[in-house]
Amino acid sequence: MLVELFKGADRRKQNPQNWLLTLEGAKFKYDTPDDHRIYTFEKHLEHGSKAHTWWKDELTPANKITWAALETAFHKKWPPIARAQPTMEEKQAKLHNLKLTEGEVGTRVGDDEDDMMYSHMDWAHKVQAIAEEIEDDKGMLIPIARANLPLSIRTLLPNDISTWDKFVDGVCSISISRLMDEVDRDKTLQATTTAIANLVISQPSPTPRYNSTLQRTPYRTPYQRSQPVEPQEPPTPKPTAAPNIPPSTPNPRANTPIDSLGGSTLRATTGNARFPATPASPSANRGSGYVKLAQQAASDNIPYPNTDDGLQKYQTAITAWMLKYGAAAPDWNTDHFPLTPGTSPLGSNECYNCGIAGHRGDECTSNGNPIPKLEATWRSRINGLLRSRRSRFAESSGSVPVFLIDSDRVEVDPGVYDTTELEFTEYEDQGNGQGSRQ
Repeated sequence: MLVELFKGADRRKQNPQNWLLTLEGAKFKYDTPDDHRIYTFEKHLEHGSKAHTWWKDELTPANKITWAALETAFHKKWPPIARAQPTMEEKQAKLHNLKLTEGEVGTRVGDDEDDMMYSHMDWAHKVQAIAEEIEDDKGMLIPIARANLPLSIRTLLPNDISTWDKFVDGVCSISISRLMDEVDRDKTLQATTTAIANLVISQPSPTPRYNSTLQRTPYRTPYQRSQPVEPQEPPTPKPTAAPNIPPSTPNPRANTPIDSLGGSTLRATTGNARFPATPASPSANRGSGYVKLAQQAASDNIPYPNTDDGLQKYQTAITAWMLKYGAAAPDWNTDHFPLTPGTSPLGSNECYNCGIAGHRGDECTSNGNPIPKLEATWRSRINGLLRSRRSRFAESSGSVPVFLIDSDRVEVDPGVYDTTELEFTEYEDQGNGQGSRQ
């Protein structure tokens, strides 16, 4: 092995101790005689250099007899460079700052093509080296290192990572194909979340919004499927000039399942010659309609926990909701809108910026990402109806019926809200009945 000549001039460019170790390892064996060592040492000093001058003019003959004496004189002339040792706080700060970003996942690092490894493996070995310097033999700093990993890797780690060896092995043994699938999934979910956050909050209309489909579809009760409406004979009009004439007898109606519930009787309203009568829709009276729907939403529409598992479930749920409903605002005929992990429950007077109760939106000091605007609109609506009222309701399944709630025509999905909890009243004397076009 070729060993460069020693100059002894600039220790920043040529470290004396490292040069001597290289010379011994390349030219000597453990039993090499001293005179051979000394001869070889002299022949590796650059002619005319500072080291060569030291050998000829400064080094005494006594220091040239044994290798031990020569080595002692050498280290006295060129003492080891004093290096600043990092403190424990600096080592811990180095561990805190050693992070692996999502953009680095899947890349390969290394100078030699044969020795290259994936970035997460290289990161794991660096972290282990720092942990050994800190002497964290009990793995107390593993949570800090784990938090410095991107979510795509954290979700693939095993549960038992109580030691540094298990932690490093868990990171390095992750399948690269599985890891890239996780990265692609996270990018898709993040893009969906960003799109939701950029949606504009739709302001509630001051007047009831009627679905055009509902105006063309006859109303039906939540307890039976739609049936063809048979035309009825128009009732005999009441003579205006003879108020004492008894009204005509209404046509008898068929019993419906609601009769067995002990509730108020639902009657078929009468029509006129142009528009025959159709079965009346259940009418939820004031104080039980929207409020009970809001109570059910607050009871069943629970925020996800602020954990890795909760965040992953939230991303899946919000993606599914957007694919199903698009940019439409959540309503009584939609599924529950997924609530941001770690936020407060619906109806808790929460902030519409961060979703946490205890302050108003203009007092919010949260520096994190705000909740989606659709969620803010939904929370505002529930708070406006509920305030401090709470109840508990069960889920039921069925088709989507139409109700009159506080004079509004409302489509309610019984797969999400329990319509049997609504209180019904007769409304044949509450103004224009269904089928009236006055």
